[in-house]
Amino acid sequence: MKRHLNHPVLLAGACVLGFGLTYWMGKNVLSGSLGDSMSSHAQQTSTATLIAGVPDEEICALSTTPCHTTSAQLELDTDIVRPMAPANLSVTWPKLDNDIQELIVELEGHEMMMGVYKAKLTRESDSPLFRGELMLPFCVSDAMTWKGRIIPTTINNDYQPQYISVRMKQ
Repeated sequence: MKRHLNHPVLLAGACVLGFGLTYWMGKNVLSGSLGDSMSSHAQQTSTATLIAGVPDEEICALSTTPCHTTSAQLELDTDIVRPMAPANLSVTWPKLDNDIQELIVELEGHEMMMGVYKAKLTRESDSPLFRGELMLPFCVSDAMTWKGRIIPTTINNDYQPQYISVRMKQ
């Protein structure tokens, strides 16, 4: 007799396992004082706060077609992200100070609470271009949308976040 993996407890467990693995990987990427402060920030951030009150027309849907905002250009190397498969993200943000060397990507599952996924984008030499990799956790849903923001690693709040969404399919 075959058993199918469609029991609600098994589905929830698979999602938690996927997020746990991604969280662990993110902790290794975001080590040091930045990682510590970001971990405490993640514990205080709920789904509603990352993009609360942001109109849909201000959310950049990441894809291979560059998305232009008032201050940046964002582009993903794929139109659809696959779980646990790397996707390269490029952000050109000319108005940022040259001393800002990293951007932080924060994403939350839109259809399902998956916690806060974080990734780091690094500046390419002395250019306004930042690059990094997204590797979203797997889940048993066939597809889901992640929404969030990209923020500079700076103490002051002089820069508006870049609000983004990413479509993920199995």
